[in-house]
Amino acid sequence: MVVAATTLFPHVDIWLPDGCGMYRPIVQDMPGVRNVWGGTCARREGEAAPAYTAAFCAFLVDHVLSRVQHTRAYKMQHPAHAATLSEAELAVDAVRAAGYAGDTPRPYAGVTRYAGLLLPAPRVCFITGSLNTASWRLKRYPRWTQVAELLHATCPRLSLVLLGTDTDDPINLPYVQDLRGKTTIREAAWILQHSVCAAANDTGLAHVAAAVNTPVVVAFGPTTIVKNLPRHHATAIYRDELACRPCHYRYGLGRVAAGRGCQNECMDIPPSRFADAIMQEATRE
Repeated sequence: MVVAATTLFPHVDIWLPDGCGMYRPIVQDMPGVRNVWGGTCARREGEAAPAYTAAFCAFLVDHVLSRVQHTRAYKMQHPAHAATLSEAELAVDAVRAAGYAGDTPRPYAGVTRYAGLLLPAPRVCFITGSLNTASWRLKRYPRWTQVAELLHATCPRLSLVLLGTDTDDPINLPYVQDLRGKTTIREAAWILQHSVCAAANDTGLAHVAAAVNTPVVVAFGPTTIVKNLPRHHATAIYRDELACRPCHYRYGLGRVAAGRGCQNECMDIPPSRFADAIMQEATRE
């Protein structure tokens, strides 16, 4: 959305709601961007949706729209949570309403060279996290360690690096370099840019990998591939035979029809499927 907007307007300001503030460093130096700020109106426990919507709209007026001199709203042509379009297409819809007529632009991510010790190329990066909440943890593939073991056994010349935050899942293998919590997001973007492939859950760093032109293999369980898969250099690995998958916009994460309890079966995917897809990208000429 921002890349498209910079082709229409001389200056673009970005507001990032809570939960997205971590991405501020990779967009703050984007050409055409003037200001980046964040914050949001938190929903109180038990607060009904209409009351929260009213409070959130008041927050936008007081803390977002008040920062600009001239305001015009542009409405998306599709529902904000449509599961039949990619998030990139949904975002650019608002800019199309303002007059943008081009294709959906490629994403942008700023990088900073990582100055620490790093295993040599060729390297594959693992991204094992998601938001660390009970529902969003359902997006985490539980067998990345076995994937790493298969890769190391098949192609020991590949360096394996784990990126993310301290709360992301570990890969406790001596030949995997653990950089969780040890890089900035811009440094993580640089490492991804200088890797042959990334293997990730459906999470933000998967999109950063695609933005720096690194192929990424993404595990999909409860969430929607069409909406969430990065639009460039991305392969989705998932189970297509499960009637309950994806549950995200039908029932809610981890909720299924007819009162049947969720066993997170959608993430019961053989590690070999990931290893094969990663090897195909890592050895591509």
